[in-house]
Amino acid sequence: MSDKNRDREVQKLFSEFVRLRQSGETPEKAWLTVQDLSTDLGATAKRQLAVLIQAWEQRVGENFKPSNKDVHTTMTMMQSNKKSVIRPLPPRPTEGNVTRPLPPDELGFEEQDAQPQFDDTMTLLIEIPDQMQPFELVIPQRDEIIIGRSAPDSILLPDIDVTRLPGHITGISRMHAAIRRNKGSLVITDLGSKNGTFINGQRLLPQEIRVLRDGDELRIANLLMKIYFHNPV
Repeated sequence: MSDKNRDREVQKLFSEFVRLRQSGETPEKAWLTVQDLSTDLGATAKRQLAVLIQAWEQRVGENFKPSNKDVHTTMTMMQSNKKSVIRPLPPRPTEGNVTRPLPPDELGFEEQDAQPQFDDTMTLLIEIPDQMQPFELVIPQRDEIIIGRSAPDSILLPDIDVTRLPGHITGISRMHAAIRRNKGSLVITDLGSKNGTFINGQRLLPQEIRVLRDGDELRIANLLMKIYFHNPV
């Protein structure tokens, strides 16, 4: 799909969302309907669509606010239909099951991207300080995983919702960062967050794409994580 056709399709779906909301649909039902129509869109286009919808809801959505009963019903339906990409694991496996960190170098993104750092058999292990167990994150081949926080007035539920983690976590945007696969590598993008995304202490620029490596320290606002590439085979 060309950029022009993609932009046209995003605008078409956005207009359909607005039409549904203005006709009395709840935000969640309208969003689910648009999601069903957007199966041919790539991850970038879906994110553009989500940003447009979120901005519209924040600007004028309250003028079409459904009843509390409808909101509760549709949010419950939406969350029950959303497939989790996270599952808890026992303590991190021994070194034999985790790929060794690659040595630091001065390679550019494209050269790093060509290295088979993260293959189809691997999952991502995330360790968070003061938590008993790490989490295993499954990265779909043609999708991206959004890290962020849910809110009562938000129709966009992140794949990793920090509000469900124990402890007091603040400063994380609703759509904070995205992790996806790219030609054998795993990359992360800051989605224009307010308080930043950091890899090994270095802050990413908004919309900057950075290759993730086994053993990296990832910080989302004030949430510190250690990531490992895991081969469960």
